[in-house]
Amino acid sequence: MITAALLLLIAVAKEQSENVQDQPPKPQILSNRRNKEYLSCESIILTCSITGPVHSNGTFHLYKNRQQVKEEQSQQGRATFTLWDGGDTSSDYNCVYTCTESGRRISSTESDTIKITVVDRPPKPQILIYPRNKVYLTGELVILTCWITYPVHSDGIFYLYKNRQPVKEEQSQQGKARFTLSNGVAAFSEYNCVYTCTASGRRITSTESDTMKITVVAQPPKPQISSDRGDKVYLTEESVILTCQITDPVHCDGTFHLYNNQQYVKKEPSQQGSATFTIATGGDASSQYSCIYWCTMSGRNISSRESDRIKLTVVEKSIQPWIPALSVVTLLLMLGVFGVYCWKKSCFTFNLVLTFGAMFVFF
Repeated sequence: MITAALLLLIAVAKEQSENVQDQPPKPQILSNRRNKEYLSCESIILTCSITGPVHSNGTFHLYKNRQQVKEEQSQQGRATFTLWDGGDTSSDYNCVYTCTESGRRISSTESDTIKITVVDRPPKPQILIYPRNKVYLTGELVILTCWITYPVHSDGIFYLYKNRQPVKEEQSQQGKARFTLSNGVAAFSEYNCVYTCTASGRRITSTESDTMKITVVAQPPKPQISSDRGDKVYLTEESVILTCQITDPVHCDGTFHLYNNQQYVKKEPSQQGSATFTIATGGDASSQYSCIYWCTMSGRNISSRESDRIKLTVVEKSIQPWIPALSVVTLLLMLGVFGVYCWKKSCFTFNLVLTFGAMFVFF
């Protein structure tokens, strides 16, 4: 009996020794990020491997929080797992290696556990422009505001991009930042912004905001105004023809607006850069006319500076026949004064002046 018991103990000890020798080595598990921190919906790559003998039928089993989630066939003693962690903030992963030895399926011990931390990517920022017309004049100020709706980080920074190139950065103030820009030369530009912050020791970046398109145009040139009479003197109720024009090319359909003493009068569409206004003179003795050129670009009405003002004089018809006579009377008065002066001086030219004056009046 004693001999039989000893033989049984020896056999069991030998079997256990063989089982221990046949057990595969403990695998190792590594992640593709050293800090083991990932963004939500960012792919996580884990690699399991063994250093001992390689079996042709080996399989790696991946566990998440003690639950198997995947298995992969061993390729030269290693296997790679690619997975997307959902909304879990952190999870524990390890792996086990199994193989068939002498017709028996045997397993390794569990690998060490690694903790994977998943953080949410910051939300996509919003971008707003003020004023909201999206068409600006050269040198005009533009205010762009970027903001996020949630969450607000104490170290958040907004980066502003112009045509895919960073141009400015501003510290987040309660989830928003304001950028003030002065437009340069006329051009077309696209702006967007990106938000960055630190989460679990890692600097993370949001996706880009929508793109805001801005058109910068030059102000229309200052127009010129002219009248059909060089002396700019008109009779009451006489037609006055005023012409407004611009010399530089303008790439928009425009309209000329006429003003009298800074009061709007009428408008006319531009015809190849000019417009003609026909008006009747009123009772005003004098009036100052000017014009402004307006055009519409991308829905915004843009105006030029005011033209120089021209002064028109209006006289009554009843005094028109007296205008030549008034000129003669004025001349005779001047000759009389000059004659008295010469008479007192006894100058020889007195008679000559009287002669020429009489001839002028006669003719």
